[in-house]
Amino acid sequence: STGGVAGAAAFVYVSNIWCLSYLQSSGMPSEDVLIIGLVSRVMNLVLLPFVGMAIDTHGVGLMTFIGGIAMSVTGLPVFVVLALYPQRATALLGIGVIYTLAQSLATPMLFCAELFPTSVRTFCLGISWNVGICLFGGFGSVVSQVLLDISRFGPGLQMSAAGCITVISVVAALSLQR
Repeated sequence: STGGVAGAAAFVYVSNIWCLSYLQSSGMPSEDVLIIGLVSRVMNLVLLPFVGMAIDTHGVGLMTFIGGIAMSVTGLPVFVVLALYPQRATALLGIGVIYTLAQSLATPMLFCAELFPTSVRTFCLGISWNVGICLFGGFGSVVSQVLLDISRFGPGLQMSAAGCITVISVVAALSLQR
């Protein structure tokens, strides 16, 4: 279940924290960075009830799978555009809309909770959730900075890879469940 957290943790910490700092260090005014972060959070709140309805209709496994696919597909291309064109419009579209939409579709808390029987759910979820957040979210900014030194587009590759880990985890968990 730690892998189920990977994409969402990377997208929350890397796109909403590290990418905004990256844009500011690339010369974007602080006010623009603040607006982009605010748009992302507001959009997340607006999407929440709709994602909840989709989960109720289609199931948490399918929605986490779709979210993982969305994160895998958008992580690198959006970051490439942000790196090449670090402007307010591209950042609003990339971080504020595309990354937020992809991240909102994945619901790792619900998915991970359903993996464990109720007798050990809190214990197992607590461990797997925190390990996933620590590895993919907490260290995400450090990994992004290291990858940026290796490749201009490294952080985007990191986010796409985290989405792939989520997809693989969901497929593995659903196949083991049957």
